[in-house]
Amino acid sequence: MIKSKLREDVTIISSAKETAIELSTILQHKGILSDNLNPKHRFFTTGSVLSFEHIAERWLGYHISVECVHLLMKNACMHN
Repeated sequence: MIKSKLREDVTIISSAKETAIELSTILQHKGILSDNLNPKHRFFTTGSVLSFEHIAERWLGYHISVECVHLLMKNACMHN
């Protein structure tokens, strides 16, 4: 969609793809990159579990289970 609005000499870089490449390089360098072909995914949210499940399932195309976590924030600033 964006590409159709740009000149042909403009290259679009996917930040998601580049982030994944960079992360896998870092994990491999640290010796903690998994080669597990059947990973177990866990999903967490600090917000609405139902909303997160609904959105994530639409993106992923399959059912997921989501766990709610509550974060304690020390010295949190409030800006009004």
